[in-house]
Amino acid sequence: MSALPAAPSIQLPSRPALRVLPGGTRPRPASSGIAPATSAQAWRRRVGAVLVLASMLVLLVVGVMSVAGTGAASVDTVPASTATVVVEPGQTLWGIASAHAPSGTPTDAYVAALIEANGLTGPTVPAWQVLVLPAG
Repeated sequence: MSALPAAPSIQLPSRPALRVLPGGTRPRPASSGIAPATSAQAWRRRVGAVLVLASMLVLLVVGVMSVAGTGAASVDTVPASTATVVVEPGQTLWGIASAHAPSGTPTDAYVAALIEANGLTGPTVPAWQVLVLPAG
C-alpha cells in the first residue's frame, strides 16, 4: 500500500491592518470633486422631488378617470331634452320601436331610424345599452 503525498501548504496574502478613524467618518477622496450639498440645495432637491411626484399622481388620476369614464361618455353627450330608453335583457329593436314609435309611423321605418340615430351596425343591441329615441 502506498501512502498519499502530503498536500502542499498554501500561503494566503495577509490583509492590511484595519484603521479606526476618529469620529467614525471615512476620508473623502481628494479627486472626487463633489462638494457636499448645502441646506438650500438639499431643500430645492426635496421640493423638486415632491413636485415631480405630485404631477405624476395627477397624471395617474386623470388617466384612471378618463379610462373609467369611457363607458358613460355616450350618455353624457345626449342632450337633456332627448328621450332615451335602456334596453332590458331580451328586448329587441322591433319591440322598442313598436312601443315608442309616434302614431302613424311604420314600425320598420322606426327601427331603421333607431339604428341610424344610435350608430348601430345591425339589428342586435346588447342589454343595458342606452338608446336615443328619434323624434319621428
